[in-house]
Amino acid sequence: MSAGDEALDEFLRVAQADLNNEEAVLQSVTLLSRARQYAKALALLEKSHAQHPEKTDTAATLAYLLAASPQNDLRSGARALPLAEEIFRTTGLPQHGAIVALALAELGRCAEAADSQQKMIALAEQKQLMDLASKLRADLKLYEGRQSCRPAGQ
Repeated sequence: MSAGDEALDEFLRVAQADLNNEEAVLQSVTLLSRARQYAKALALLEKSHAQHPEKTDTAATLAYLLAASPQNDLRSGARALPLAEEIFRTTGLPQHGAIVALALAELGRCAEAADSQQKMIALAEQKQLMDLASKLRADLKLYEGRQSCRPAGQ
């Protein structure tokens, strides 16, 4: 068993014992994703979110995975969008607003995704988050003037 496998097993053990431990849940999801175990990552996020909907980072990660999972059959823009919108309403953070754009893209609503992303770029710049604004600007190109703007999968 590799060190990565041991770390994953340990984080999963802690996360499953206490879904309120957001750090353990998110570390488990990161390690599961690296191992391309997206269905397990999604199931853990869904279970944790169901029990602790107040955990913003868990909810944001769930919305992100629902909108842009590398495994296309796990995606659900319809589920991701209201979750992402609620997170953004709660936090007002541009990185959370970008998940709204991603969910819109997954739903094929490219013009709305581009408009939403442009607003998040402006918000990031207003907050002096220039690295984030630059990344969002690069992602904007995926939404603009396209008939299909779904995030790429495997």
